[in-house]
Amino acid sequence: QDEFTFTLAGRRATLIPGLRADQFKLTPDNSPAYLTVNAGQPAASFDALAESPKLGFVVALNAHVNAFAQYNRGFRYPTAEDLTATFTNLVARYKTLPNPNLKSETSDAFEVGLKGRPARPLTVRAAAFSTRYDDFIEQIVSTGVFDPAWPAGVFQTQNRANARIYGGEISARYTIGGGLSATAASGYAKGSYQSTNGARVPLSTIEPFKANAALAYDAPHGRWGAALAAEFAGAKRPGDGTVFRAPAYVVLDLAGSWRLSEYASVNLGLHN
Repeated sequence: QDEFTFTLAGRRATLIPGLRADQFKLTPDNSPAYLTVNAGQPAASFDALAESPKLGFVVALNAHVNAFAQYNRGFRYPTAEDLTATFTNLVARYKTLPNPNLKSETSDAFEVGLKGRPARPLTVRAAAFSTRYDDFIEQIVSTGVFDPAWPAGVFQTQNRANARIYGGEISARYTIGGGLSATAASGYAKGSYQSTNGARVPLSTIEPFKANAALAYDAPHGRWGAALAAEFAGAKRPGDGTVFRAPAYVVLDLAGSWRLSEYASVNLGLHN
């Protein structure tokens, strides 16, 4: 990765190109015990080399606020669990199956936004993003095949065709003074993929709308601090084969810390 700084229409601009290469290799040892559990089907091996370029661009709108845009080529390989793991729950009557035919997921991600400090006590960031996927890996989805031996469902990690995810997020931090600060953030995303019959189907693994806020206090010299945080999550959107829709919820968390000495500190939290 490198940075190239230049002047564009009288403003400071920076171009940030980069390239990443990853080599992944899985060589399972098919023990007799595994073959017995997996009905004689050997665990799949996996070997892949991925090159992931990226390009970022930042331009200073003024001395305190920057506009940015970036592109990332993404790569995600199936995990050993996705390719080889099997699990049965005899109490809840469901099971998960390995998928030795999983392909690597690739993506093209675009993001634009603003970030900076428009006022001395205020820091903000706002962005919108859109990502397109080939062979999107969706973990633990219903196979859509009913097995009377497993009435709660049969699940498997699968590839999804022509998946798209888009959304936006905004965050801010305000320094009140006297050790007090407030933060707030929210994010929204929506996704879908193309089913075998050509219809667009929602991705059930995409997180719903979320928003959080916190009020924190830090004592002088960092001797102690406390924070009260709240988080809201919208109801989960159902997807293909989804039989349970998680409701919306709000949680409150209270946390505190105390630095006893240079060598010891205590952290306490009440979470729900």
